[in-house]
Amino acid sequence: MPEITDSQLMKNIRQGQIDPVYFFYGKELLLLHKALSALLKKVVTPGMESFNLQKFDSDKTTVEEIENAAEALPVMAERKCVVVQNLNIEKLPAAQSDRLKALLKDPPPSTVLIFAVTAFEVSPKKSAKVKAFCTAVSKVGSVVEFALKDKSALCRALCERAAKKGSTLSPKNASLLVERCGQSLTVLYNELDKLCDFAAGEEITAAHIQQSVTPTVDSSAFDLAKAVLRGQNDRALSLLGELFYQKIEPVVILGALNMSMIDLYRAKAGGAEGKKAPDITADFGYKKNVEFRVRNALNDSSKMSMPHLRACIEALYQTDAALKSTGADGRILLEQLVVTMLAARR
Repeated sequence: MPEITDSQLMKNIRQGQIDPVYFFYGKELLLLHKALSALLKKVVTPGMESFNLQKFDSDKTTVEEIENAAEALPVMAERKCVVVQNLNIEKLPAAQSDRLKALLKDPPPSTVLIFAVTAFEVSPKKSAKVKAFCTAVSKVGSVVEFALKDKSALCRALCERAAKKGSTLSPKNASLLVERCGQSLTVLYNELDKLCDFAAGEEITAAHIQQSVTPTVDSSAFDLAKAVLRGQNDRALSLLGELFYQKIEPVVILGALNMSMIDLYRAKAGGAEGKKAPDITADFGYKKNVEFRVRNALNDSSKMSMPHLRACIEALYQTDAALKSTGADGRILLEQLVVTMLAARR
């Protein structure tokens, strides 16, 4: 069975199409936990969880323990569930890995075995061991990546949730909320719920969002990069000060600023060749769900100078080296960086 989407998984669960083995991973943890809960409710009879549901969530879990749990028969039920969370496939010794492969090749018919990774990131594209594990699971069950949703899907979900809570949220303001909070549904829903309470049944406006929602580091860093490249000295230093006020570590600020500046540089280079956002997204290996980030960078870079962008990236490189190799104060280094980048515009 090939890798399926999270929406297809939910459809299969509703229709009672249950596989013997699953592997869940990805950044969208809210949907991952929702799917896991739905699957357990479908398989395990209510009130029988103590007999027919066994969970493992420890880096000390062995494949032998998983085997024993999976091979034990369900009590007064057709099936049981064994959930293995955060098993680090990369670190399994060879003998353990071989036993896991054998288990996956012939899983017990009365057990639904679910592997879920929520504590760290895994990528079949970057790890041969994870890829091999996915291949083994897909032969007998389903592999599901819970990727972050694209902006349009997030905006629809936010508008629908606001309506259910008795408030109105326009697509434009939903987009603003995504730009300030990022793509995590957990964060977006938390912020939206607070906004709905604040709006008290009325429309959620841009002013509500700007006043009540703290931007993520990535969002603030992108605004900081734009302010630098536009020569907005006061705004650039003010944004940097806000990040310090939030007690964000200098290395985190620098990383987010570097990513934002590279986005703008790539967009500028692609735009100079007449390329559109989908082309740039594909050329530089961005995932499709962040195409809106590329589109924003393409729009914002149109009036920016390529020499200035290059000078800023060089300054970022030098600051990164200084931050990681010297004992200099991180705050001072970042303040010097912003001033240097602002001066390079002249």
